[in-house]
Amino acid sequence: MVVLAQSALKPEHCEKSCSLHKLKLGNVWRFLALGLLFHCVFILSIFDIYFRSPLVIGLPPTESVRPAPAKRVVLFVGDGLRADKCFEFDADGQPHAPFLREMARTKGVWGVSHTRVPTESRPGHVAMLAGFYEDVSAVTKGWKKNPVEFDHVLQRAKYGWAFGAPDIVELFPGERVQSFHYSEEMIDFAKEAKEMDRWSFDTLRETFELAKYNKEVDEKLRSDEMVMLVHLLGCDTNGHAFGPHSHEYVDNIRFVDAGVKRAVAMMEEFYDDKATAYIFTSDHGMSDAFVHGDGDPDNTRCPLIIWGAGVTGPIATDHDQSDDYTRPWQLGDVLRRDIKQADLAPLMATLVGIPIPTNSEGVTPVSFLSSNKEFQSRAALTNLWQISKTLAAKEAERADHEPLFRPFTTSSAELKTQLDKIDALISRGQYDEALNNIVSVRETVFSGLQYYQKYDWALLQSVVALGYVGWMVYSVLYLAKQSAVFPAMRRSYPLLGAFISLGVAAASFLHMKHAPGQYYSYFGFPIWFAYSIASDLYIYGSAPFADIIEVGKNMPMMALYIIGMELLVLSFFHRSILTLVMPALALGLVALIKAPKAVAGMVLWSAFIPVAIFPLINPIKHANPTLFFIGVAAILAFTFSLTYFKAMRVPYLRMAAIVLAAGLVYRADSLFAAKLGLPTVNQVAAWGLLAHSFLTPFLIVPVQDPFERLLGLFLTFAPGYILLSIAYPPFSYMTSLGMSRYSTCVLLPRFSTSYKPFDATMQFLGINLVASLLLAFFGTGNMASIASFTLPSVYRLITVFSPFLMAALLIAKLLVPIVILSAATGAILRLLAIPPVAVPLLVVATVDIMTLNFFFLVRDHGSWLEIGTSISHFIIASVFSVLALCYSYGYYVMGYAYYGAKFYNDFAEENLIDRTSGLTGGDGLPLSIEITGAASQRIKTLGGRDLRVAVDSGGCHGFQYRISIDSATPEDVIFERDGARVLVDEISLPLLTGSTIDYKSELIGSAFCVVGNPAADSGCGCGVSGAAVGWGVAAGIAAFFLVERLPMFRRDLFANIPLLGSRYTAYLPVAEEENEEDDEE
Repeated sequence: MVVLAQSALKPEHCEKSCSLHKLKLGNVWRFLALGLLFHCVFILSIFDIYFRSPLVIGLPPTESVRPAPAKRVVLFVGDGLRADKCFEFDADGQPHAPFLREMARTKGVWGVSHTRVPTESRPGHVAMLAGFYEDVSAVTKGWKKNPVEFDHVLQRAKYGWAFGAPDIVELFPGERVQSFHYSEEMIDFAKEAKEMDRWSFDTLRETFELAKYNKEVDEKLRSDEMVMLVHLLGCDTNGHAFGPHSHEYVDNIRFVDAGVKRAVAMMEEFYDDKATAYIFTSDHGMSDAFVHGDGDPDNTRCPLIIWGAGVTGPIATDHDQSDDYTRPWQLGDVLRRDIKQADLAPLMATLVGIPIPTNSEGVTPVSFLSSNKEFQSRAALTNLWQISKTLAAKEAERADHEPLFRPFTTSSAELKTQLDKIDALISRGQYDEALNNIVSVRETVFSGLQYYQKYDWALLQSVVALGYVGWMVYSVLYLAKQSAVFPAMRRSYPLLGAFISLGVAAASFLHMKHAPGQYYSYFGFPIWFAYSIASDLYIYGSAPFADIIEVGKNMPMMALYIIGMELLVLSFFHRSILTLVMPALALGLVALIKAPKAVAGMVLWSAFIPVAIFPLINPIKHANPTLFFIGVAAILAFTFSLTYFKAMRVPYLRMAAIVLAAGLVYRADSLFAAKLGLPTVNQVAAWGLLAHSFLTPFLIVPVQDPFERLLGLFLTFAPGYILLSIAYPPFSYMTSLGMSRYSTCVLLPRFSTSYKPFDATMQFLGINLVASLLLAFFGTGNMASIASFTLPSVYRLITVFSPFLMAALLIAKLLVPIVILSAATGAILRLLAIPPVAVPLLVVATVDIMTLNFFFLVRDHGSWLEIGTSISHFIIASVFSVLALCYSYGYYVMGYAYYGAKFYNDFAEENLIDRTSGLTGGDGLPLSIEITGAASQRIKTLGGRDLRVAVDSGGCHGFQYRISIDSATPEDVIFERDGARVLVDEISLPLLTGSTIDYKSELIGSAFCVVGNPAADSGCGCGVSGAAVGWGVAAGIAAFFLVERLPMFRRDLFANIPLLGSRYTAYLPVAEEENEEDDEE
């Protein structure tokens, strides 16, 4: 609208004016695309910094020491078996694995094999057989196939054998590797998991029986330098399905123990040469939450038992060496010897005399070998030579590519000299001194490997940090520019040339480094942001900072906004902080509501306090039918109560779908517990209901009532969410996504016409958006509460292991809160007449305050769990920026783009004004406005157009007049004098009745103005605002609004609550085509 009050602009100049404080949506999508691209690229930077592949291709092999202490080594891997469950006793005092326990006490070495995150099957087996820890990104590059070729002991062996699951066996190809695996259909969580282990043991036995009749098989089995892998998946499957404390998990351990015992007896009989070494371990453990990727320490502790040829025996101790963790195992009288998981690869290679895998970073545990000191020293030196080759290769690569190369303190030439000295010590029989020197030099080599692995860390960290800071400053300036009118741009060519030169210099530097392509993006974004910021400052000066300076006058709000972001950072470490956030959000919303505070506060606190409970609940939970069905019942009860108080039609079909989903869950879980499999009928019904639940909201034509639409989304998504839930998530779904969002939309004011990107309301809505997202993911049974990632929640749809499909289902469940919260946010923004992307834009511009916090909190030392957690926090915070962009989609999910201006007018007509009651004041007298002669004469000169007068919230005393040139609509009340017409909307009319429209000509300018308003008790110098004290009129509007819209007032439950003295602001519905027409003006 064109503001004429107290303006020096003449009417004929109005067509050249611009709309103030109105977001220019034409450029928004380009801004959002830039933000999306920036964050997607810079999320990947974390992998270039922390997860660069350690592999060096083309290294020559290092021959092992001869003669080898064993002819063959057999590796049994109990997938998903945690250490304590392997060594513990049951309630009757019987060991879970009696044979393996006997081997640990009487035959060999026992301890714990410590793996690293990610605690998954693929990285664990790569560490054991290849000797290096695969980076996290490799999982995204290929689950069943190798993203890169790597060396491993099965490939180095004269003959390798592999039995087990297809996902593992196919990881280790080779010309001389004999692979046997069962079909993927056998990995069925609804069937007996021990059958997969039975298949592995039976296939192993059949292979040895075949050797009696097949000479080729017999020769391969009896060859020297043989490595055999027996993969046993049953414990992992039962752990996911029933948990590590279940009798199914323990029974599977006993089955594996008995199978290993039979296999060892069979091989000892077959070979009869005492030349076989045996290793039993696992790839990862299992947490109490039925998963192995949640950061629990039990995920990284794997059992380790080694015995047979070339392996030293147990060492008795004089005192009990047990700690609190191992005391229940009753093995304190036998020395416990732990290793790192990657140490198994060089150990197996040394035992059978094959080259250590070229990229192995494992350390040969020579104390495990029964050989003499010379052999142990030579084995340790061979291992050190192999690791040193990797260091020399990385040094040569850096020296060749770096324009300003900075070598490690110990060069490869100096390192070779030290290794030669160690070799001389061994030749002279000084084995202990040689082993001590090997330990010292090995630490130097590992430090050198770390140095070259982190060579670009400081550079990349600085560039990434500058990128995020540049983005935030660029975004704030962008938002500031949307709410002001600026002169035409004038480009500074010297400034442009300077930044082009800077970009060329950066590109040349990266080219000399042979840097990968993404490095150019890391440097390019900060340079572009810096140029844009400098260009804005040159062109506009301080003009874009007008709104920022205005907010700066309210420093407490800005401080609260930053404190709120920092509290949300702390909530990543202490979920209970979210419990404090929810009441704070309730208080903030009460402050925004233009309704009786007592009523608003009661509704909001009753809706938000139940949500605040969930962050305090232990996130580790198991299937609980009682809690589950209470949650389903709560959803149904919530729906009945809403439809009753709102006098809406009861959505019986949608509620029936919820009951059907609960029934399918009950039947599937019952059959699963009985291990009867998932019937096809049950599976088809579940998939059909899930598809209907997740797809229908995007296909149906939305209804006009935003509350009915929001309730429809809530109910439509509910069946799919229920199908993928266990324990209390259905109840948390009802409280967090139902009660709080619905009550917020019901109580918020209907329409507003002012928008400033940095005012207190926008800042509060920004914090509310981020906090709601955090609460949905981290506080109510979703992302951080682990339940969403437990596989039992997908068994109602699929039981055969399919990692990508199962992950897709779990992610779809996580997206449900985003869609519903974005829809609720869209409703709030529409009811406040705020552009759909306004709050997401503010969040995108500022949420990287959290990202920068986590970026500098990333750890490169400590446990791998701590390192992985810190990196995960950074990635999650970065994703929030992307999710905030998705929140603008809620505007369209709610159907506002479909209905456009018709929605505004119909909704205002239906819900705000009773058009059949007549236009009368609180005293029953007609509402009227006077027009002076001067105003009448001036209106006639407007070229056939009319004068519109309205009352908006804002101004010096809470209200301000808005006077503009406009055309009449059917909803307007028209006052006329001598052919001059004044248009007033029916909401503003009660606050203007008795006023006079005048036109004054003064030295400072000429303008229309409102005088003699009996509803204003004070004014201001600007002449466009006043404070309304028409208590009866304001109270009447507030009472009518509440009775019409609040569910609780539909049945007059609170009819006796006094409303006298309450202030209420009326809001003007503005049709979208009118806004567009004003933009053109």
